[in-house]
Amino acid sequence: MNPAHPSVISVGRFDAGTAGNVIAGRARLLGTIRTQDREVREHLHRSLHRIAESVGQLHGANIKIEVTWGMPVLMNTPEMTALARQAALQIVDEESVRALDTANMGGEDFSWYLEHVPGCYVRFGARGTEMEGYPSHSSRFDFDEDALAVGAAYYCAIAREAGNLMRDRRMSSSVSGTQS
Repeated sequence: MNPAHPSVISVGRFDAGTAGNVIAGRARLLGTIRTQDREVREHLHRSLHRIAESVGQLHGANIKIEVTWGMPVLMNTPEMTALARQAALQIVDEESVRALDTANMGGEDFSWYLEHVPGCYVRFGARGTEMEGYPSHSSRFDFDEDALAVGAAYYCAIAREAGNLMRDRRMSSSVSGTQS
């Protein structure tokens, strides 16, 4: 894959055999494919099938692949990203509003919404200055509860900004005589 297109194939579960001294007749692997581009995702699925078929032919094994398409790629729309940034800057300073430095390969079901409407997935930093940072799914995860007030203020600001955008669009379409 082109390294400019982040992608991950991971096997999180591997079940095989019943004893340490017997070669397993069957194995089951479960995993996930995560990308940030639909074409890359489809390419990886095709490649996985091609590789599995080749390995099976090479070793005389029957390999069956079942793909359950999970969440779609999460793609923020530029207009809504700008709107989200504008709202955030009403609540916190410029230094506190930033794009992720690297792609995040986590799965997020908000992507289903973005398949149908323009939007922007926003993350809030919530680690206090005296706290160690742990991933959100860690048993040791904790957050600074003061971040809740920042989040509430942000949601108020984004609602106002979105309302203003909708009002402006209605006004411009009524002036031009078009309906939306």
